[in-house]
Order: sequence, then structure tokens, then C-alpha cells
Amino acid sequence: IYRFRRADIQLYDFVKERFKDFGSVIQLTANFRSSPAIGDFVNKVFGLEGLFPPSVTIEQAGFEPLNTNPSKAEMGGVFTYEVQPSQNTADARARDDAGRIAAWIRERIDNGERKAEDFLILTRYNKRLSKYALAFEEQNLPAQVTAAQVEDWEEIQELRAVLECMIDPTNPVKVAAALVGIFFGIDYDRLVSHRLDGGDFDVMRLPDQGHSDVLEALGQLHKWWVQAGSQPADVFISGLTSELGLLPYAAASELGSLRAGTLVYVLNEIRAAALAGDTSLPGALEVLQSALDSGGAGAPLEPGKRDVIRVMNVHQAKGLEAPVVVLADPSGPGPNAIKQHVSRPKDGPPVGFFRVDDPWGRRLVQSPNWENLERDEKILQDAEEVRLVYVAATRAKEELLVARREGGKDTSVWKVLHPGLDKWATTLNLDLGSPLPRDSVDFTADQARQAGDTASERLAELAMPSFTYSTVTEVAKDRPDLESPRTTLREGDADQVFRGFAWGNVVHGALAAAASDPPPDAFYATCRDLLIEYDRSLDDHGDPVELNELLELVRSVRSSDLWSRAHRAERVFAEVSFAAPGFVKQVQDAAEEGDIPGKSGLSQSNLFEDEVESSDEQGDSAEGAASSSPGHVLEGVIDLAFLEPDGWVIADYKTDVGTDPDFAMRSRAYRRQVDLYADAWTQLTGEAVKERVLFFTAQDRIESW
Repeated sequence: IYRFRRADIQLYDFVKERFKDFGSVIQLTANFRSSPAIGDFVNKVFGLEGLFPPSVTIEQAGFEPLNTNPSKAEMGGVFTYEVQPSQNTADARARDDAGRIAAWIRERIDNGERKAEDFLILTRYNKRLSKYALAFEEQNLPAQVTAAQVEDWEEIQELRAVLECMIDPTNPVKVAAALVGIFFGIDYDRLVSHRLDGGDFDVMRLPDQGHSDVLEALGQLHKWWVQAGSQPADVFISGLTSELGLLPYAAASELGSLRAGTLVYVLNEIRAAALAGDTSLPGALEVLQSALDSGGAGAPLEPGKRDVIRVMNVHQAKGLEAPVVVLADPSGPGPNAIKQHVSRPKDGPPVGFFRVDDPWGRRLVQSPNWENLERDEKILQDAEEVRLVYVAATRAKEELLVARREGGKDTSVWKVLHPGLDKWATTLNLDLGSPLPRDSVDFTADQARQAGDTASERLAELAMPSFTYSTVTEVAKDRPDLESPRTTLREGDADQVFRGFAWGNVVHGALAAAASDPPPDAFYATCRDLLIEYDRSLDDHGDPVELNELLELVRSVRSSDLWSRAHRAERVFAEVSFAAPGFVKQVQDAAEEGDIPGKSGLSQSNLFEDEVESSDEQGDSAEGAASSSPGHVLEGVIDLAFLEPDGWVIADYKTDVGTDPDFAMRSRAYRRQVDLYADAWTQLTGEAVKERVLFFTAQDRIESW
């Protein structure tokens, strides 16, 4: 049923015949979905009435009856009803139909007969799906619309107006269009007053004369214009949408889920275009319009939501089912000029034939013998329409309800079912319901401002951090650059002095992997992947230049006494991340004065403090104020920790070569770093650390204390 996507039944039959040459073609006819009443109806309409031929033709599949599961309880059936629109237009017919279906579903749910998720509403086209969604909304029924043809919603129009103003900020027409929209609400009287008072409409240069309201709005537009010039389009538009509250505005409007889903879809398309390389505002504006024109923007805000009435066209419904299926919107097909035809002769390749029209529908050129080709294509199209109706009718499990045109007209998209409906369906009289009263909110401007102020205060309150944190490296360092010496080096000496953060990360990762004693092949692959991940140099074969060096370094560490001790230990941990609460930030000042945790002058008792809740009595005291301040957390990663009979050993790897002028100062900071690790370990585990170790891997040297 996807000829519009170039699916071809002739090609399908060709492949099927090829399969017969070396295998079997199995007919799947068992129907485990539908009640016997629906199965019988489908067999009679599409078999006895001749909608499908007895055997396959070049245009149509051969008829295969549904073998409905006989154990299925006899329930439901096939029903039909007639719409009675006030005007003979497709839109009026859809509104009338939607109102009748919505009132009928509302009554059945209220009577406890059905749930919302039992209903699947199918139309042939997606042009009028939103009218059904609106009717369900008027009856307070939850509905999810898929692939609705997107309308140019108000919020999209206004967003477009602002973007056009950002692109052309000196154009007074573009600026005025943004000012009079929903974002600023400036009326024309104030625009005229602004102009008469000497003001202009140039967003790039803010005027100092004019109406105060217009000046304030122009100031905001100027702020956005500055942002738009310094940010990629997707970042700017996403921030603008958030600042304006467009998503909640759309969600709170009529057809809110559909409108909000459309906005999210548009933003995602703009983001995708930016990732593809176009970060300009004109490009984003073009993507916005293309997204709306594509028809794919009709996505619900919450896809897959349960207990909702599903509304979609037949193409979207293939593979789905529901207890109750309504074939709705019984208008006739619109004009659909045939402009191409593919012929598949038995001998030779397929041949395409085309007709080309100008934008006004006037024919410019066509393939020879076009009238006969057009007739052949029309036969193929009509055959596909039959298959589409078959797919629609066989979605139903218990009840199939088919809408019919007023006065028994046979021009509906479901007209192939009409003879069967006349013979075997039950006619219902669906009343046109009235919209239910909606809840209203009595909200004054003062109340709105007060609520806004309360929300702002609450947000400011929540924005205050409940705790602060620092890393062990930050606390231990005397200078911000100790971890990465930046002394002036002679050309060629850099690699001998400093290998960089990436090399250090590679070594740490390799040693952490080695701690689990992996198989040699797996460890080799891990080291290679680490070097590639951190963009280390590669040779002509794509292998890391430093791979053998890394493997040798790890081998050296694994043969060390420290490594042997760790493997004989009762418990061993590598790359231990931690966050220790209660850390007093003043420890950094003490450390810079030369005091080292574990030594005199800075004990564990003042390195880590228990956070004390302030009592009512000390609430106004200085002590109480201090205790109510945010707590502090110390974060870090311990390279290696292992337990020996008389206590824990904490070790840290360093990759310094040790020949640069800053090494001595950095080495002192490293010792403080390991001391902080040790105190954090004791704080978190309650167990003593007996030894602290620095392992300088490049120097094959160990310091311990």
C-alpha cells in the first residue's frame, strides 16, 4: 500500500515468482485478530463482491479468505452511520463527523463500556486529522494524533516573525511585525505614538526617543539580535523558545499536544541542520518552513502514550489493531493528476514514462501515447485504493464502524464497502454532541504578577547551592599549573620533560586495566584503544607510535614490589572514585603553609568535620550561621588501594619525567594529594591508612611515607 514510496506490486509478484523457482510461497490466512462477524464481512466484501480477483493479476493480489479463529468469542460486529454536515464541503463534513464520533465515544466511556485506548480512528488522508483531535478535546477525551497535516500555528508564526526581524533588523516592517505579535503585544496606537515622538524601528541602533513601551520592546529585540550574532542558530532559537515559554504556551492551547509536538519537531530539524553544517538564521528559517511543508511535523508531544484515542491515516495504521476501529472522514478523493507510470515488460528492463506540468497545472511535455499510459496507471491506483481499504477494515478486533456520506452518496473514500454495508452492517444514528464546558481560571493581572514573583523567589532560593565541592588536585596544588608545567623549553626537549595530560590518562587507564589481570591479547587491544582514544600519534599503518612504550611501562610497574604487594593483599581496588562530605575548605590554606594531613598542625579532626544541625538556640549565633552554610565535598580518584594485615596502602601514579624546573614544587603538591586521598579513605571507610605511596612510572621510582 506504499506506491507513493515507490512500492510496486508488479515487482513484488516478480520476486515471489523467483522464490517459487527454489522454494515455496506460503499463504498466511489465519486471522487471530478479528471477531467472526468482522472476518465474515471482509471475506464477503472483498471476495464475493469481486474487489479482489480469484488469482493474482499484474494490478492486484489474488483473493485469500481470512480464516478467523473460531474460538474467538462472538462479539461486536460491523456498523455504519451517516454524517449530516451543514455545508457540502470536506471540512464541514469532517467537523460534523468528528463531533458525532466524539460524542459517541464520550457516551460509551461514561457508561463503562469502553476505554479511550480501545478506539482507533482512521482516515484515508491526513489533511483533516486535526479536526478530529479538536472534537475529542471538546469532549475532554484524550487523543493522540499521528501524521496530521501541520497547520501554521500561532506560536510558529510569531517565532518566524522574530527570526525574520533578527535577519533584517533595520527593516521597519519586520520589526513592527515582531512588536505587534504575542511576545510584545504592542498595539498600533503605541507604534504611531513612538514614531511621532521621534522614534524609529531599527533594532541595531536603539533610539533614545519614542514611546516607553516600544523602547523597552526594541531593547529586548536588540539583546536577541546581539545573541543571534554570536550563537549558532540552533542554540539561539532553542534559548529564545525557552525564554518566551513557547512550549508551555503551545501545550496549553487548543490541540496542545499536537502543537507542542510540532514545535519540538521543528526545533529538532533546526538542530539537525546545524549539526550538518548550516548554523545561520536564514538556513534555520528555511528548515522551519521545510519541516512544516514536509507533513512529518505532525508528531504528538508524547508518542506512545497509553489510554488515548489514536487518530491517524490508513498508511500509519498498517500493522496496528484496536478493539474498535472507525473509518472516518467519508469525503471523496481530491484531484490527483497522474504524472508518471512505470511499465515492467517481461523481457527487458523497466521503463518510466512522465508528464511535466508548469506551476499552474498546464501541461508542458508528456511521454508518447500518454493517454493509454495514464489509463494503465489509473487501474494500478484504483487497485491500490482497494488494498488500502482492506488494510483499514482488517485493523478491527471487535467492532468496525464506517462513516457514510450524507444522503447515501457513493463518492466516499470508503465506497468500495458500501454494497457490503447495505447487506450486512447495522446502521447507527450518531448524534452530534455539544462541547462540554471547560474549566476556567479566574486570574487577575495582579495575581499573575504575584505568582511570577513567588516563582522567581523560589527559583532564586533553589539556585543557591546546597553544597560546594573541590577536587583533591585543586586543594593539593600550590599553583593552578602544577599538574602541567609550562616552562619555556628548547625545541625538541618537550617530550623529554612533559608528555601531557593525554599520556597521563593513557597510563592510568592501562594500569587500571592491568589490575584485573586480563589476557595478553585483550590487554594489548585495550592499550591500543586507549592511545587512539586520546589522539596519540599513529604510524603509517594506523598503529599508535607509543604502544610498545606503554606496554613496557606497564610491564615494569607490574614487576615492581608495590604491584607484588598489591596482588598478595587481602583486598585490592583500582581507580576508586570518591566524594567525601564534610570537607573544610580552609585545609587548602593550611596546606599552602606547609602543613600536611597526618602531620602536626593539620589532623583528621579538622580536615573532616561532621555537619552539625543548628538548633533553635544557636539559630542567631555565629556558630549557628556557620553550621547552616552549605556543606563541602571533596572529590577525587584513587589510583590504587590495597589492604595488608596492618592497614591500607594508598598509591598514586605520576608520569612526570622529573627534569623540569617545576618538578620539586609539584612533587610537594603530589605528596599533599596522596595525604588527602588517605584521609578521605579513612573518613569514608573508618579504617586506618598505614602507608602512602607515590609511584613515578617514567622514573621507575617510588616514594612512600
